[in-house]
Amino acid sequence: LETARQLLTRRPEIVDLGRGEMRALHMAVLRRDLDMTKLLLEFGADPDGGIWPHRDATGPSVIARERGYEEIVDVIDAARRQRGARGPNGPTDATRKLIQAWQGGSEQAMVAVLDEHPDLAEICRPDGLTLLHRAAGRGALFVMQWLLDHGADVNRTSQQGWTPLDFAATGRDREWLFDKHTFDRVAATLLERGARLSPLSAAALGRWDHLAKCSKQELEGLGVLEAAVKGN
Repeated sequence: LETARQLLTRRPEIVDLGRGEMRALHMAVLRRDLDMTKLLLEFGADPDGGIWPHRDATGPSVIARERGYEEIVDVIDAARRQRGARGPNGPTDATRKLIQAWQGGSEQAMVAVLDEHPDLAEICRPDGLTLLHRAAGRGALFVMQWLLDHGADVNRTSQQGWTPLDFAATGRDREWLFDKHTFDRVAATLLERGARLSPLSAAALGRWDHLAKCSKQELEGLGVLEAAVKGN
């Protein structure tokens, strides 16, 4: 534990490194190591990011809850609230329905749950990703329309500085192969509702007219070149 603290003190950016998407916090939770879990959360470890291809079902928070590690669930929930997460404290019937619909891939089922429980539209992860970010990242146009019609902020930024349009451009919430056709449809919907272009989203869209106005520093931002390659 002390060695881990010393490493993280010197190199805090390594807190979410691991074997691919299996990160240190996953390992601590699977070992039911409460002290290590607390330490990693102290240094900003992500309690929600899962492992492909079932990312929504394999985050550290989900694993701890499903295994009944209540002491770990409590410290993760406390860390999430401290970082600005919003939504029910722990699973409810409504959130279970929403998660089941999300994992089942049925947009109609998700909207049915949101119609019944509109307060769930306010759910926000500790990293600042809202339901609109996640829906845009998934290419869930029907869900996006519902959220936008019910007041979702089209330009709200996450802790990474991503708007929903930027998040979709990263391809982070989809399978590893970027779906340009779906992204273009997502972008068209968000832009129509007032989304602002950034270097990241402009690169994915091939909007060189916008990129020509960007500074060298903006063009060198994280993910811009990758987005240009993905967007062809």
